[in-house]
Amino acid sequence: MGDGRLADGTGTHDCARRRVLDGGRSRSCLLLAIVWAATAATTPSAAPPLRFMALGDSLTAGGYADTVAARFGATVVDAGLGGQTTLQIAARYGAATVTVVVAGGRLVPGTNVLTTIAPELLGSSNKDTRTMKALIAGVSGTLLRTVDAAGANRTSFVPDAGQKLPRTVPNGTRIEVGADSRPYDLLLLCVGRNGGTADPDRFMALVDAIVALARSRADHIVLLGIPNAADPAEARGTPGYERIVALNHRLAQRYPDLFLDIRIAYNRGGDPRRADDQADMARDMPPRSLRADLIHYNPAGAHVWADAVTAYIRRKGWFQGNKL
Repeated sequence: MGDGRLADGTGTHDCARRRVLDGGRSRSCLLLAIVWAATAATTPSAAPPLRFMALGDSLTAGGYADTVAARFGATVVDAGLGGQTTLQIAARYGAATVTVVVAGGRLVPGTNVLTTIAPELLGSSNKDTRTMKALIAGVSGTLLRTVDAAGANRTSFVPDAGQKLPRTVPNGTRIEVGADSRPYDLLLLCVGRNGGTADPDRFMALVDAIVALARSRADHIVLLGIPNAADPAEARGTPGYERIVALNHRLAQRYPDLFLDIRIAYNRGGDPRRADDQADMARDMPPRSLRADLIHYNPAGAHVWADAVTAYIRRKGWFQGNKL
């Protein structure tokens, strides 16, 4: 009864009035008020909802993490950006160096054009306007990514109010990005589809950097493997297929406590009654009924991904009190 009312429907102010009217009987009313106050003081407040974060490229942006979070009553930050490389994802998370060149060599109030930002933090395969907090030469502000009529990314920086400006910024100055460094209960990490196999050693070094930082930011991590595409060049037995399988094997060996081979779950999750799914599964590729194109999952595929991640979390015994 959080409104201050007692079991008989009266409130504590009613007790004060009744003490005057009924003399000795006011003691019992006062005792009830004391008991209510003590109970209210010791009743634990509801635990805050779990907080998940999903980091990656378009395979993350596709939304499988929303389903996973819903199953555990969690909120989720979807930090997937289509088309991004592992380096861009690592840099956006704060696990790789980012440098800038500011037009004119100094920061001034208002919008400052960045003639170079390497790697491009907010570039993606779509034309959405995106923002991100950052610190350049000690000046806090917001990175703004837009796309011009020709489809080129444009990045600018708008200092927060109250900064000491102008501020000189030497070319190639390192910046600190405002990656969401708040603690999370779970990080879902899926990187490497865009160029991960081109330089496996570099890819592994970037994953190492992301995981090392994530261990200080998240209670639990799920490192998802790299899926192959429903492309003849990545079908079972091809060099493209073998490179992806080998890279997943390296991830599994390096992080046996974190790794989930989502590729296997995706490729085996089709409908065996469908001839096209049977053909794709026979070639160890994503089944037609689960994908929107050669690699990206559709809503049915998103559920296959979510089911695999959910099963992994439950095998680990995480969030036992939050199963829905």
